[in-house]
Amino acid sequence: MPSKASNSNPVSQKEIADHLQVSVATVSKALSNKSDVSEAMRIKVERAANELGYKFSLTNQRRQPQKTNTSNQFIGVFLRRPIENGGKNVPTYMDGMSRLAAAQNISLVVQEWRYADDPRTLVSKQQQPPALRDGLLSGVALGGEWPADVINSLGLRQPVVLFPQSVTGSQVDVVGMDNVATMFQIIDRLQRLGHQRVGFVGRCRAMAWASERFAGYVNAMDRLGLPYHPEWVIDIDETPMLNEGHEDYWRKQLDRVESARNGDGVEAWVCSSDWPAFQLYRGMADRGYEIPRDLSITGFDDTEPVHLGCPQVTSVRVPREVIGEAALRRLMCLINNPNSYARQSNFPCELKLNGTISCPTYSNDTSNKPGGVAHISQS
Repeated sequence: MPSKASNSNPVSQKEIADHLQVSVATVSKALSNKSDVSEAMRIKVERAANELGYKFSLTNQRRQPQKTNTSNQFIGVFLRRPIENGGKNVPTYMDGMSRLAAAQNISLVVQEWRYADDPRTLVSKQQQPPALRDGLLSGVALGGEWPADVINSLGLRQPVVLFPQSVTGSQVDVVGMDNVATMFQIIDRLQRLGHQRVGFVGRCRAMAWASERFAGYVNAMDRLGLPYHPEWVIDIDETPMLNEGHEDYWRKQLDRVESARNGDGVEAWVCSSDWPAFQLYRGMADRGYEIPRDLSITGFDDTEPVHLGCPQVTSVRVPREVIGEAALRRLMCLINNPNSYARQSNFPCELKLNGTISCPTYSNDTSNKPGGVAHISQS
């Protein structure tokens, strides 16, 4: 096995060079974004560095600040949808960015990628946006789910801020929402109503925000002393999480919810977003359950435009305008101070009660073993 680097980086540039059978000088130039290395070699080196676990030092390798006309800067805002659903009268991240940009005389260059589009075109000289390729941008704000290697590759070349959530393995600044504290707020409210058994609908490892909210659920259950059972966690695949339809798929997940409700007395369900919350409401109502008398349901984000004929669910309002403005403001700081350390800023969300949670109907006899049959009242 190759020896580890003597410094804090677990993988050395020599190991990358040996892996690619090139010189250490070539690797160093590629990772420092020197002009005398071809684009193909630079991408090859960056991909190998990511695969081997090289720890990029953005403070040392980020390009030197360009001399820009501060009265007319161009900022790239590249979005992977869905980052926001743009519900009626709901502020968006772009609202906050646009307001600050107008005040600072900054021009925003906005481009969207669908989830079906290849996100790696962003770092391909042949396919990336012309303003980025031609070096016209002072910095870039990345919205939504981007691969970590794309984020880090772009971050080596210029200031980058990611919003509204972090991506595992990314090494750039992040401005987003406090999913852990917000999920604690939701479950704390349910416990105060009397719920001791709380399930989770919408764990999806493909979506960073869903994973973070599930982590918040586990954290809250532990801190509040509530029982956690894997059977009370309902995974949802990426496609049903993002698209309408898939009735057969949702029917199977609803079967699990109904089984946990009638078998274990799990009458409160928190969802990773409003979409699974509406699916849960619609499906259980169609089975004869009354919300919230028989089942308490909460969502997360309060922007879902498709309600499936249901009333608005109890949810949380994400401060999108604030996050958007903060992301652009942080990016402006990085442009002026490119060697500052990367940091993450999270903003709390506001709980919005919409009448889909209430006290449980089952007995709160905590002598029942968690996971056992709960006593359902007949009232």
